[in-house]
Amino acid sequence: VGMRPQAQYLNFGEDWSSDFTVRIPTAALEAFTAVHGAPTGLVGQAVLVRGIVRDAGGPAMELIHPAQLERLTPA
Repeated sequence: VGMRPQAQYLNFGEDWSSDFTVRIPTAALEAFTAVHGAPTGLVGQAVLVRGIVRDAGGPAMELIHPAQLERLTPA
């Protein structure tokens, strides 16, 4: 999990600049936290994400609604 003022990032590999990354903008973070808890709680968990993959130095997806993420590993 990477934390920046404009967004939090879920990195799915060792190299965040080339491996798959999910970006959760700060504006959507409160809604995500209410449903899924803090992004740091997803570390090591299996998740399913839905959205459009774009190239941002590596494959990336921006999540703007909590329904775009589903935790597959029990909390």
